[in-house]
Amino acid sequence: MTSCCPLFDCIAFATGGPDLLIINGRSDETKRLNCGGEFVACLTCSYSGKLLATCSNSKVLKIWDASSWICLGTREVPKSVTALCFTQDDTYVLAADKTGDVHSYLTADMSKDGSFLLGHLSMLLAMVITRDQKYLITADRDEKIRVSLFPNAYNIETYCLGHTEFVNCLTLCYQYEDLLISGSGDGTVRSWDFKHGILLTTEHCSKPDSKDQKSNSISCIAASPVKPVIAVAIESSLTVMIYEIRPNGSLLSTCNVVLETSPWSLAFDSSYHLWICHANETNPVVCHSWMEINSSWIRVANTDNAILEVCNKWDNFKDASHREAKWSSLRKQQIDNMESYLTRKGERLKATKGIK
Repeated sequence: MTSCCPLFDCIAFATGGPDLLIINGRSDETKRLNCGGEFVACLTCSYSGKLLATCSNSKVLKIWDASSWICLGTREVPKSVTALCFTQDDTYVLAADKTGDVHSYLTADMSKDGSFLLGHLSMLLAMVITRDQKYLITADRDEKIRVSLFPNAYNIETYCLGHTEFVNCLTLCYQYEDLLISGSGDGTVRSWDFKHGILLTTEHCSKPDSKDQKSNSISCIAASPVKPVIAVAIESSLTVMIYEIRPNGSLLSTCNVVLETSPWSLAFDSSYHLWICHANETNPVVCHSWMEINSSWIRVANTDNAILEVCNKWDNFKDASHREAKWSSLRKQQIDNMESYLTRKGERLKATKGIK
């Protein structure tokens, strides 16, 4: 997994290896933090920007102070983690795993065992918590989005149903608190009134060329904290689609960003810059800035940004080239065995009647 997480003066990059790459935009200082295991499986920062959480493929969960980059706590989690998020007050970090369970851990004392919050019958792929800490929203491989009360998550408020494949992307709109945006293996991005489980709009970002083909999966969705805008990455696509979110939940397609290779991850920072990691040996990290005059996204030159100048070295990201997420493995396999069944049935009937 490769991802970027913009903070105040820094950006944290999970580069496909065991280390987290931290680059300070003011001092050009670079740090590497060992997160344990072979690679960082999950990465998230708190709402306040003061904490960062990582979990490796070897199930080592760590909490980092985002100013000093001191590890505040380490513990092993029972199952492989697929998603992390902090509560609004930074008191807890929540971990969703492959078995469909969510546990909460006290950030101030990671030695304490986690508390079980909820369970799905399928692998969890995405999770968000609302800023008022009233709702915990989880998505799984079986197309379901579940809205639970927090912290008593055994109380299910509603479900958001409509996707036809696994749901691997969830994000809340910063400007409209009742809106949820989801992305799925069915190639659609959908907006929801999540408190009532109402589908507001469906945007088909990827359409198959024929009936026998599957739509390419939505691989990443990033929401801007500055404007009601989302960026959408599609599996095997060179285009990052940009949508403006309207108050009624509709999505208006605006100026897209075209890359040289398909993106690994997307993130907006507080200055309305769009950061993109992709498999490009020359510039694995690119930054685009919105130009109001031209109404278009303009790529920022490496020499104009200290972080870009430092991080754009392929040696930092070469381990990520063989760890790209394979969303196709999450699709349900449809097996048509009717022909072989009828053949075997015919053979049994012949044997029964004594017909050679």
